[in-house]
Amino acid sequence: MDGNSANTIVFIVVLVVGMYMLVIRPNQQRAKQMRELVASLETGKRVMTAGGIWGTLRNVGEDSVEMEISPGVIIELEKAAVAKVHEDETGDA
Repeated sequence: MDGNSANTIVFIVVLVVGMYMLVIRPNQQRAKQMRELVASLETGKRVMTAGGIWGTLRNVGEDSVEMEISPGVIIELEKAAVAKVHEDETGDA
């Protein structure tokens, strides 16, 4: 193997490792955080949807949640639509 071939192989390895570190690994970490967030959803928690709507969870089902966004106004959402849980406060919306 001559020097040019070795340089090409090293370049390809560095490129693959770089792609893993910059693209694949952060995506895996975000997916893990989302799975943990969805698993932690409980009735009474104050949450924000991906669209920026804040409310309180009233019912947590298998694939969806019911969220009260205003007194007496309840909407149903997919669990994946919940983007953030407000940790400091639980209770009415």
